[in-house]
Amino acid sequence: MDIIRTLPSHVADLIAAGEVVERPASVVKELTENSIDAGADMITIEIQNGGISKIKVSDNGCGMTPSDAESCFLRHATSKIYTQEDLEAIIHLGFRGEALAAIAAVSKIELVTRTADSDIGTKIILYGGVIFSKEETGCPVGTSITVSDIFYNTPARMKFLKKNSTEATLIQSIAGKIALSHPEISIKLIKEGRTSLHTPGDNKLISAIHSVCGREFTSTLIPLKLSDGVVNSSLTVWGYITDPSDCPPTRNSQYFILNGRTIRSKTLTAALEEGYRNTIPTGRFPGCVIHCAIDPAFVDVNVHPSKLEVRFSNERDAFSAVYIAVCETLTLRKPLEESSVSEEKTQYIEPEEITSEPITLEQAAKLDTRSRTDLDTELREEKSEEKAEYIRDEPKQYKPITYSDLPEPEQNRYTVRSPEPVYRVETREPELNIRVAGELYNTYIIAELPDEIVYIDKHAAHERIIFNRLQESEYPDAPQVLISPIIIPLPSEDMAVFHERQETIAAAGLSAEPFGEDSVIVREIPSCVDIEDIPELLLELSSPMFTGSTTMRDSILHSIACKAAIKAGRSSDIKELEDLARVVLTKENLRNCPHGRPIVLSVPRREFERSFRR
Repeated sequence: MDIIRTLPSHVADLIAAGEVVERPASVVKELTENSIDAGADMITIEIQNGGISKIKVSDNGCGMTPSDAESCFLRHATSKIYTQEDLEAIIHLGFRGEALAAIAAVSKIELVTRTADSDIGTKIILYGGVIFSKEETGCPVGTSITVSDIFYNTPARMKFLKKNSTEATLIQSIAGKIALSHPEISIKLIKEGRTSLHTPGDNKLISAIHSVCGREFTSTLIPLKLSDGVVNSSLTVWGYITDPSDCPPTRNSQYFILNGRTIRSKTLTAALEEGYRNTIPTGRFPGCVIHCAIDPAFVDVNVHPSKLEVRFSNERDAFSAVYIAVCETLTLRKPLEESSVSEEKTQYIEPEEITSEPITLEQAAKLDTRSRTDLDTELREEKSEEKAEYIRDEPKQYKPITYSDLPEPEQNRYTVRSPEPVYRVETREPELNIRVAGELYNTYIIAELPDEIVYIDKHAAHERIIFNRLQESEYPDAPQVLISPIIIPLPSEDMAVFHERQETIAAAGLSAEPFGEDSVIVREIPSCVDIEDIPELLLELSSPMFTGSTTMRDSILHSIACKAAIKAGRSSDIKELEDLARVVLTKENLRNCPHGRPIVLSVPRREFERSFRR
């Protein structure tokens, strides 16, 4: 007897619905994306009981004709694509023609819609995907879809839903991501009759971030700088990233938006976190709201049922675009206070506001013939009166550093490290009006500037200076040959680890080799490290517990820099304090130690004097 049979259409629809409609939040996502594709600039989402009892999405988009209002619930019916070629350059959010059919199959739906050229609207009611009634009705231009009693005809699916509050939270998350993706659209979410989210729709990304993520998160953000270097990528990026000193303990604050669609991307996440390497402590992760624009032909958005993941035609270029933008932004962060610099600087001029309007898909498609500097200039042509001059960065020669031989304050040159040729912005040297008043607890430098008081952790500052030098050099430190080698005993487990890391440790300037079964003999040490610190350093580097959030080489350089830096609690003379403070306050990349701790704490003079009621 034959056992293969064609499923009844309603059973097939229920199975298909399971691929698209996982929970109420899936319904909200699909309906809201349809509203965006319809050209709406105001979308209201109303839910009851976590969306299980009711979801209503209303918009002021183009609306539908009576015929389209009925056809939109058919499977594989869509207004977004018509030919196979359309699949190669998808620019719409909803395009598969499955969403409304899948939602209708597991719920009760009421659709009310009207186009601008019609005086009367259309109202359709469906139960389980079957049209129950269709009639004319009065309504505003746009579309309103009410979904009730989700999964009423598939009770088994109800068992997998969470509590109403949890489902409502997931809907809030979806609404927030859509709002961040489209700051030009006003998104309102009403839960149980109360407004829980309302974005202004003013096309300002920072406004949407403030509405979705709150004031505290927004206050930690710094705007991405559009890349001024040469980048072989068709991907344009803009948006905001968190300051390294304010990074959250999870990745929940990372938002990536590609061509108006919120996505998950291991490539972009890796690029973001690589850009923060050695600036944040272990257990912290950078937050961001990063918009990306790319020619649709260079990305595949049809690799995930919910369209959350994408595939770039060139993952390397996508990585480079985000990585370089992050590196430039962190490098170009301003010094403490511009008012502290007596001579006006030529610097990267920040736009008054970042919006989604300047970067379009058409611009992104032309990136192969136009540099990022061209796009940057368009954004700032009314703001900037001076143009930065770019020169190729020449190789630098480094010498061993000691506390008494600190580098001279740099001429405020911003250096970008990237896989592409490296460029920097040449600016005038700032004359910093600074007076060092002394130090607290033999650890913190107290510096007086015209409009603020600055406290500097001298150990953290010196550690960062040494680490930067070690990291930037292919051969980090000229080793110092010991007249009398040091023999250091190691536990058996540590000896095994030492064997694995011996070459990496040696490349960092610490030349050692096994001496018997339970000891190591050290013949050369980094010239920046005191000989009495070598036993502790080698024990630390050989410990199985010694790991890092970055590469092993950088982790080893962290430890060397820490041991080489001046120690907290040791008194320093005023000249040393002045030299260190001046370097810290003029170098752009001395904001955090290699472990992510802040180097500088500043208190505005006005706030300080206000405490004394002056």
